[in-house]
Amino acid sequence: MERCTAIVKLLTLREDSYWFQEPVPVDDVPDYLEIVPEPMDYSTIRDKIITGEYHDDHIAFAADMRKVFTNAVKYNWSPDHPCNVAARAGLRDFEALFARVTGATAGPGPTPPPQALPQRKRHRPSAGAGSSGGAGGHGGDGEKKARMRGTAGEAGAVGRDHQLIASLAEYLETCGGTSSMVNGWYTRTEVRKGGGTAGTFDTYFFSPAGKRFRSRAEIARFFELEAAPAKSSKSLDVEERKAHKAAEKEAKRVQREAASVARQAEVEAERALRDRYPVPDERLVDEEPPEPPLGPRPPPLPPYIDGIAPSRMGDVLQ
Repeated sequence: MERCTAIVKLLTLREDSYWFQEPVPVDDVPDYLEIVPEPMDYSTIRDKIITGEYHDDHIAFAADMRKVFTNAVKYNWSPDHPCNVAARAGLRDFEALFARVTGATAGPGPTPPPQALPQRKRHRPSAGAGSSGGAGGHGGDGEKKARMRGTAGEAGAVGRDHQLIASLAEYLETCGGTSSMVNGWYTRTEVRKGGGTAGTFDTYFFSPAGKRFRSRAEIARFFELEAAPAKSSKSLDVEERKAHKAAEKEAKRVQREAASVARQAEVEAERALRDRYPVPDERLVDEEPPEPPLGPRPPPLPPYIDGIAPSRMGDVLQ
């Protein structure tokens, strides 16, 4: 199996091999398992080689390698999708390398990854030539060609949209529907802006009401067609886990709101207590209690009482 390991290593050197290096994150792509029930990737194949799961069965190894590319084409079914292009090129490379390893007749050499065509050098007009339209000018022709290229690009996008909608109509007919179900539907290609797949493209279907659909199988279930593909058990497990996480998140949110309401009630109670008793309780513990106020001073005795003999005090009191 050393040669099989070498094949995987050579394929990972392609610039577009990042599509197939690791398993597809099903949490980010919830409908992937509905369309691809048996995922496969380079890292899984390398692990199976290391653990000896293939033994010396080159056919089983080749089946898994082909599954990597066929899964990619099956999910990214648009021929213009970068992953579809990379999968078809990778499959051609694998077949050529595998033929050499097994001693079969080798096909054409590995296909280089798709690259942008080099831009032709634009010649600037000479100093004597005019910069605007006229007999000696090239500016008008350049603008006209740019408009023609823009018009051609728009026409190509419209043509691809019609082609994808026509393919969707045929698919719905095989599921028991009619082609009129997709009247007014359109497609749109969007670029992922976050996560590990940032920068990749996805093509979505949109109903006339603006509802977005990721796959044709999802649309068939939307129309409740009898032959619509059912969700796989793995997909149902993923949805169940997502629903469980959502329920936990909602419970935590409710708990946080209840705690916030309780804290606010405590703050309001403390504020009302401070308004009613301005002196804090902790200060009253350290202060000595004030002495009680003295009563009124008693009135002075009459002056004639002074100097009376005790023997006559009874007569005076009478």
